Amino acid sequence: IPRDEYEEAEERAVKEVNATGKPYVIILNCVYPNTDSAKKLAEELSEKYQVPVIPLNCIDMDESEIKEIIKTLLYMFPVNEVRFNMPKWVLSLDNSHTLKSSLVNLIRDNMYINKVKEINNMLNSVSQNEYIEEVRINEQDLGSGTADVKVILKPDLFYKVRGERIGLDIKTESALYDY
Repeated sequence: IPRDEYEEAEERAVKEVNATGKPYVIILNCVYPNTDSAKKLAEELSEKYQVPVIPLNCIDMDESEIKEIIKTLLYMFPVNEVRFNMPKWVLSLDNSHTLKSSLVNLIRDNMYINKVKEINNMLNSVSQNEYIEEVRINEQDLGSGTADVKVILKPDLFYKVRGERIGLDIKTESALYDY
């Protein structure tokens, strides 16, 4: 069937599905899904409709492709909660402390995400902070839209903050024992 014969019906179907507010993906059923033309059309449709488009031959589809569809769909679900786990010593700092306020503001400023698929981009943005060594997802439940994120701070920060609190210049663990 020539594409122009069903393009109008496709647009109408996408509008109807969008109206439900439910997450979805588009399956682009093709005889040869791995061709450049199929991949290009999938990319164009994805850009046009702002949803993932997966080119597949539905007749020859296997279990791994079904799993990929489900995984892609789950990433379209809304984010319900992202929990950031930081070292306990950071949480004990006064809210006005430069380090704590910087981290809290950073997280708050980057939490404008709606879909599970956006979590990684948000974490990449958060990880650019001068105090952060690494940010990684410890656990993620795609079905419930939750993620548990571990924030690893640069190693020298603990000693710097500890030194500020006691009025000494501490740069390493061994320096703690020098005083």
